[in-house]
Amino acid sequence: MATLDTSRIYTLTNAYTESGKILALGEPSSTLRMTEVISGSASSTSAQWFLTPTSLSPFYRLHTTSLGSGMSLDVLNDNGTSSVGLHMAATGDYSGQYWRFDSWSTGGGYRLSNNFTGPGMHLDVYSDTLEAHLAGDDHTGQHWTLNPAPAVVTVVAPGGELATPSSTTPTIASPASVSTTTSINVPAAASVTVSTTTSASGVTVEYAWR
Repeated sequence: MATLDTSRIYTLTNAYTESGKILALGEPSSTLRMTEVISGSASSTSAQWFLTPTSLSPFYRLHTTSLGSGMSLDVLNDNGTSSVGLHMAATGDYSGQYWRFDSWSTGGGYRLSNNFTGPGMHLDVYSDTLEAHLAGDDHTGQHWTLNPAPAVVTVVAPGGELATPSSTTPTIASPASVSTTTSINVPAAASVTVSTTTSASGVTVEYAWR
């Protein structure tokens, strides 16, 4: 049972598709599948994942930065505990949103299982569509790596203008007549806190880093 850093943002790769593809939420559809990594660019927020702790150790919830902590990876319950489909659902106290990460004894990586379908069913991808689902046994698509991601941080300044940010924090210049939205690439080494805060100057930081 792994203890994971919940202050980081990750991309998820597996041993089947290797480092060239990452798990992402389809746009505009909500299908979860492996997508191509674009060399030299930050990953899409639909492919950036962060973890939040649950009341049951060692389980975590999984969220994408595009949807935030209000939506969690969950089991699509169409066949009880034998269900294999996955989707993003409103965060709640549901066992299908409780995920654990266990190290494989051979082959490396983590196997991801949830508290609804149990430890024998693992996050996997279909060999043809690369769509995520649950499956038993031990296949390369079930060997997952969490890679610290260069996050895209969105800073919204209603009625303000963003100055050039330093490497650690955005700064706000003199107020402007129009709202400004800026995306900033954050180094993978940065520790990221996912939160929403509003300062006295009306600046909302959706993803802050330290």
